[in-house]
Amino acid sequence: MSNIIKELIDEHNIILKYLDIFKNTDGNSDIIKNSYFQLKSLLIKHLKKEDEKLYPLLKEIAKNDPNRSRLIDRYIDEIVAISHEVITFFTKYKEPETGINFISGLGAIIGKLSIRINLENNIFFKEFEEDMKAMK
Repeated sequence: MSNIIKELIDEHNIILKYLDIFKNTDGNSDIIKNSYFQLKSLLIKHLKKEDEKLYPLLKEIAKNDPNRSRLIDRYIDEIVAISHEVITFFTKYKEPETGINFISGLGAIIGKLSIRINLENNIFFKEFEEDMKAMK
């Protein structure tokens, strides 16, 4: 497994643990507050790593295959859209709140990130690894 994929999967597993804390904690504000700031920091670093390390590799893999290139571009567009939502949410809510808008926004982020992470770990990264092997 390539180093970048291993790093991203490891980070995904940590992100999922934080998302579980939000889903399973009954309002303990210290746990929520600490987890919120740690998740925010990790997500920002993770998204930056994808931008700087993963996307250029994906584009390199697809440069000679127009169909693959379109697929990669669509994947990147989807991730960028989710990234934008995450950044917008964390920009709006500097710290956790108890209001319905915060809770519903956080629920939406948790749902989208959970689905996306599972897709990446179980499908996309496996295909990426196969493509990387084929390039060697």
